[in-house]
Amino acid sequence: DYSLSGLILTLLALLHLAIVSYLSLPILWKFFNAHNDENSRTIEKFIQQSRLRHPNGREKALPYVHNLSIANYYGVFAVMTTSRNEIIIEGYDEGLDKWIPYELKYKPGRLDRAPPFIWPGHLPRLDWFLWFASLRYATWTRMVSLRLLQGSKQIQDVFESNPFPDSPPTLVRMTLYSYTFATPGTKARTGNWWDRVELRPYDKTFRLAPNGTQLLVDRPGYSPRRRSFSSSSDSY
Repeated sequence: DYSLSGLILTLLALLHLAIVSYLSLPILWKFFNAHNDENSRTIEKFIQQSRLRHPNGREKALPYVHNLSIANYYGVFAVMTTSRNEIIIEGYDEGLDKWIPYELKYKPGRLDRAPPFIWPGHLPRLDWFLWFASLRYATWTRMVSLRLLQGSKQIQDVFESNPFPDSPPTLVRMTLYSYTFATPGTKARTGNWWDRVELRPYDKTFRLAPNGTQLLVDRPGYSPRRRSFSSSSDSY
């Protein structure tokens, strides 16, 4: 009978919904309380703590069903950061005696630049990696400094424009800033989309060694020391 089979399927679907909802409760709890629970970064830790505090049926069942991934976080990053730190890359122009920023194609840089739209599926290479680098120091950023000092066309192409079209900069530095959206009043008054506060140097200031394949730490008033990073074959 069709009506009977439909009823059975409906009941099975409701049973499945109830089970998934029941198993999702600890995950939802973890999601909405992640900012207050720095010691529980994974659902596995939460399961262990739950079993110790509340050894009821659900917590006893979780270790057995967790590997089935019936209920899980949505997306790669379940909890996003609440601040926006950006690495600003600058080159030094000796002729003008000033630092000139390299503008990325998508990430914030100039304060008056509106956030751009990105087509789904398009993942800006350097912009995306720099987001991770802003969270934790990454040694590969020194390769970016090296290639900029060498005047590599490959690295220049990932920026919006090349502020040093005639010759590479003599020095390169990276500085970490905290960016926030400008208030409506600030935007109306200045035209800026962003406010920012300088946090600290992201890394040392570098110059190119005489051999053209190594970085030297620039120390004003002192002779440059030996390289801190080098590469003769890698390309960016």
